[in-house]
Amino acid sequence: MESKPRQQLRSALNDRSQWPLISPGIFGAGAARLAGAAGFPMLIVSGFGVSAMMLGRADAGYLTLTELAYAVSQITKVTSTPVLVDADTGFGNALGVMRTVEELTCAGASALFFEDQVAPKKCGHMAGKMVVPAEEFAGKIRAAHHVRQQLDPDLILVARSDSRGAVGGSLKELLQRGKMYRDAGADVFFPEGLTSTEELEICGKEVGLPMLYNMAGFSPRLPAKELAKLSVFIVALPGIFLQSAFKGLYDALNEIAKNGLEAAWRLEDALGDHPVTMIQKFVGFPEIRKLEEEYLPTAELLARYESNTVGYRFDSSEEKR
Repeated sequence: MESKPRQQLRSALNDRSQWPLISPGIFGAGAARLAGAAGFPMLIVSGFGVSAMMLGRADAGYLTLTELAYAVSQITKVTSTPVLVDADTGFGNALGVMRTVEELTCAGASALFFEDQVAPKKCGHMAGKMVVPAEEFAGKIRAAHHVRQQLDPDLILVARSDSRGAVGGSLKELLQRGKMYRDAGADVFFPEGLTSTEELEICGKEVGLPMLYNMAGFSPRLPAKELAKLSVFIVALPGIFLQSAFKGLYDALNEIAKNGLEAAWRLEDALGDHPVTMIQKFVGFPEIRKLEEEYLPTAELLARYESNTVGYRFDSSEEKR
């Protein structure tokens, strides 16, 4: 089950000159189109984002494997950019993890990360988290590695540990777990909820794996060059994309609700020549027109577009204008 995006991401993992890959958290296929157009080298399917947008619920274990796999399948259909998927706690024990790896690999994921929280999990920057025994989670990573070897060895496995900020947690516990997860087959270590640059540096040196750094919540904001020196392979930006989308929706909806139709017209005018103003073009109607020209019978195509019809045509003559 080889894929070019997986091979591309595996190549980046082995080439430190490409580190860190700055990766926005996305929550659907439309967001994937936007991020792809912006040129990001990797995308992260955020469990927080999918839960917020698909379910309208907090990232607290509500999202199911079926819902997540469907979202990933739609995202990977519209982008060739490698996609890392937040697979939560793996949707069960080690056997559940095996099915999770299978489903998300088949859905097109290039990398997966699992976390060692007790299910139902919590957002990584919330208090009150609890973690499972290290041996239990190491077994999940071994199980994931077993399935990965059967399906596609290029699939990257990321082991996330929330032990630093969990109930009774410590940096010492985090480092011990990181080494266990490395030995179980993880390619990348994800120490969640770090509180200082020093902690990140210690993780890189002690665990000895490339790292994913979640630049969110209370974790320090650090420049890319400094993160690369600290063995950071991926910088996750899980929230800013979702927050920006929610802000735009919130502001527009409240403006129209308060001030009526005239406000909607003002918002339309304010878009100007922004790339998403012609939203029909952005989501792919020009490609639909090309497919019609390629595969529909000539008589049907003429009937559709040579008769008296009103609307955007997206034909070759229109593209030249």
